[in-house]
Amino acid sequence: MPVVSTAESLRAMTGDEPEWPIGGAWYHHDWSDNGNQAPQHYKEAIERRLGTARGLDDCARKAQFVNYDNARAMFEAWNAHLWDDATGLMLWMSHPAWHSTVWQTYDYDFDVNGTYYGARSACEPVHVQADPEKWEVLALNHTGAALKDVRVEARLYDLDGRQLGRTRSTGLDVPAAAKARAFTSGFTAGLPELHLLRLTLSTSGGRVLSENTYWRHRTPEAMRALGGLPDARLTVTALGRTRKGDREEVRVRVGNRGRAVAAMTRLSLREARGGARVLPTLYSDNYLWLLPGESRTVTLSWPRTAAHAGLTVRAEPFNGKAATAGALHPRPAPGTRGHCRTGPPGTGRTHDEPRPAPSTGSSSGCAGWRRTAWSCSSRTASRTWPSRTASSCRTRAGSCGRARTSNWRQVPVPSMTCSPIR
Repeated sequence: MPVVSTAESLRAMTGDEPEWPIGGAWYHHDWSDNGNQAPQHYKEAIERRLGTARGLDDCARKAQFVNYDNARAMFEAWNAHLWDDATGLMLWMSHPAWHSTVWQTYDYDFDVNGTYYGARSACEPVHVQADPEKWEVLALNHTGAALKDVRVEARLYDLDGRQLGRTRSTGLDVPAAAKARAFTSGFTAGLPELHLLRLTLSTSGGRVLSENTYWRHRTPEAMRALGGLPDARLTVTALGRTRKGDREEVRVRVGNRGRAVAAMTRLSLREARGGARVLPTLYSDNYLWLLPGESRTVTLSWPRTAAHAGLTVRAEPFNGKAATAGALHPRPAPGTRGHCRTGPPGTGRTHDEPRPAPSTGSSSGCAGWRRTAWSCSSRTASRTWPSRTASSCRTRAGSCGRARTSNWRQVPVPSMTCSPIR
């Protein structure tokens, strides 16, 4: 099965040979029109849906739609036939032994493309899905405990995020290691050529057990409407970085402030200086579809040995520019000393949880985690100083420049980033 990975992995594959158009390095790494993989059909599927690729980066981002759909469809087909004529599904291989253009559920360098997350979605222990022909909605339970009084809902949205029609909903029970039919969410004549079907499976108390978003199209060419979407306007907010044994973890909230859906938004953890990927990184979810005004919280985890510098999280939608969370610095582990570093106003947006009290001892000149900065601003200028207390702006205003002292006001801003002393 052909799989075009992320652009960074493809460049690692091509090395110092030309990366585009598809040529020598690609052929050396399993792209063979004469072999069993038949990548020419895979390439045709991408181009029918999203147009001819303009280069390696464009090819890689368009390929993730097909990667995700291929893997999800394979495993959801197994789900749909569970215990009828299918008891399992096994891939030829999960990843190749070197950089390749085939069979990459995850990449040789441990980056993850749409294939991994399509398979992961379909293989949830508890899952909701629809078949791509009749659009019959099923609830799957691969666990050893029955699901009682759960609810399946289906909502349709256009590309501006407006709901189409009413929400379909039903309650049901799903026995252990079984499936249950909910209803049919048909592709009726009045629906747009391309739209979203979002399914959710929830407990009676409203806790979401599974969510699944399909981009439904009457013809493959209908997907080209994604190329005309307004740019998504994403926000990425880090909710706290912690250590757990030999791993580090950060939770981030990704939001869409734009007026159209943010399609196939890829998250990646990177070094703050230089932007190199941190590999391997595990993501609780990826390649997200976000409606206007919607946000999603995702957990990232990586080995402590994989990165030592400040980190950032980048969110890249298919439509629009990437957004990045500010520098992520680890919090001191219990019993360690902390030191603070000043930054420009707003740096603290990476910490929107209360900082813990300082541990015993603190580095010279630092008031531990509770240290803040104060900003003095006027209509014409602003300046920020680190301070242990709300020191008077008026005593500092003279160094800020040409403004009368009385015009300055005192505003607390979280402009400190903190990390442990090793």
